[in-house]
Amino acid sequence: MRWLAIRPARLEYVGEGPAACKAPWPPRGTRARSRVRVHRFAGFVFVCAFTLINLYVGVIFSQFSRIRLMSTTGSAFLTNEQHEWAELAKMVFK
Repeated sequence: MRWLAIRPARLEYVGEGPAACKAPWPPRGTRARSRVRVHRFAGFVFVCAFTLINLYVGVIFSQFSRIRLMSTTGSAFLTNEQHEWAELAKMVFK
């Protein structure tokens, strides 16, 4: 089925008949250009993957640091109102 999609484009480029056999297929330099494209695509995928992994790890570390800071102050599981009440209770009972 793939040949049916490629054949019209090839016939436009090469033509039909005995003279068509002398035309180069694929066109000269195509293989070298395709290698460059493959390397560019692989580099693009590598850079994008590295960037996304850095963002993911950065968010994880940021959240971990925030939760650790909140747990050292004792407010990791308290709402703002509860935290204010706890501070007020500390001041009253000292």
